[in-house]
Amino acid sequence: MNREQQAKDEYFAASNSKYGFYNRFGECFDRPGIEHLYLVKGGPGTGKSRFFADIGEEGEKRGYRVEYILCSSDPSSFDGVILEKDGRAFAFCDATAPHAKDAKEPGLREEFINLGAFWDASRLKAHEAGLHLLGEQKTNAYRGAYRYLAAAGEAYEESLALVSPFVKREEIKNAAEKFAKEIPVGKGYTARPSILSAIGMEGCVRLETFFALAKARYLVEDCHNSAPYFLAEVARIALERKQPIRLSYDPLLPERIDGLFFEDEGIALQVGKESDYPAKKIRMRRFVEVASLRPFRSRINYAEQMKRALLGGALERLREVKAAHFAIEKIYMSAMDFSAKEAFTKAFLKKLFEK
Repeated sequence: MNREQQAKDEYFAASNSKYGFYNRFGECFDRPGIEHLYLVKGGPGTGKSRFFADIGEEGEKRGYRVEYILCSSDPSSFDGVILEKDGRAFAFCDATAPHAKDAKEPGLREEFINLGAFWDASRLKAHEAGLHLLGEQKTNAYRGAYRYLAAAGEAYEESLALVSPFVKREEIKNAAEKFAKEIPVGKGYTARPSILSAIGMEGCVRLETFFALAKARYLVEDCHNSAPYFLAEVARIALERKQPIRLSYDPLLPERIDGLFFEDEGIALQVGKESDYPAKKIRMRRFVEVASLRPFRSRINYAEQMKRALLGGALERLREVKAAHFAIEKIYMSAMDFSAKEAFTKAFLKKLFEK
């Protein structure tokens, strides 16, 4: 990624998954502590990402802790930003489809911002036929991608089902309890999503945000997809210890945990084989009866090969999404009055931070 992600708290709040577009916006933006939420509307190319970035940068200058929520389809852009200072927080999120975030208390907790107010609709009308065609191409490409992802998820689950009887669950539980025994009792349990991986227009993207923010890092070396069992046990212990945690989920099967961060203690665990950060390794091979798997090895390998092939098909269709998306964005940009939009942003930031 082009931005220096190590210096920022960045993550995804949704994923392109086996189930289609899997959205965790409610968990992210409706969490306790966020007193006010701004729902930002506007088509592609209307400057939503720039608006979020401007808010985040201004917040950083003023001493706010800032979380940047990236778009899972296009990780070079933002889906939102959350700012917190002195125990109070407010947030901005993209409320344009497919996110479709609705207001529960409009005018009280939520407020709408329409960046479409700065486009010239007559100029868009001149491109009506082209926009319809590009929109259909983008929709069809997404449908194709989701068909591939659904099938890839089935192959993934077949692999998991074959391996599951040979995973030493009780030993994993004991190892997780041993790992967490030094973690003190916290002040109150919370678990909020901070997804580190995405399947999108730029391929498969992996962030290292937890490791960037952590004091102690543990790289969980997977063996036949057994690592999420260990992380699930550590997450269970966090509940018992009343420790606030942040959780990352597998983008393809979003019920499976692939990263965990004890925010108060600065302890991060992340599934993987390598990292740009120094980390202690937790090797999962000892928790799998590898020898007993040998009669099933060909079936497991076939399921994994199918998963990779189908994921490749999804990525090919997502490249088609990218082409159509940026063509649409170019048309909208040509119809925007960005000088008026930037003047609005400047006035809005002044009002926001000088309340």
